[in-house]
Amino acid sequence: MTSVQINDFKKKRCNESIYFVNKHLIGKIMAVPKRKTTPSKRKMRRSHLGLSSANFVECPNCGELKLSHHICSSCGYYNKKSIVTMQNLDENNELDSDN
Repeated sequence: MTSVQINDFKKKRCNESIYFVNKHLIGKIMAVPKRKTTPSKRKMRRSHLGLSSANFVECPNCGELKLSHHICSSCGYYNKKSIVTMQNLDENNELDSDN
């Protein structure tokens, strides 16, 4: 480019976007990263996306594994108290299997 063309090609800021003004070219330029993202930075950005394993604890009543803060599916106890009787659990399982 010659010096005359360079002088015609000026940057202006308008509404937080950069517009390039030229006799023949008036347009909005997209944002483009200055550097390639390194694998280390990419992995750090994605570090919280990994799956975590379920937190199983042993039921104090029957010894089966259950999710913490949930009713035990094998005996129906929660916090050493009977919440659901086994008959109710069996009826619910039958209703679920019919659907």
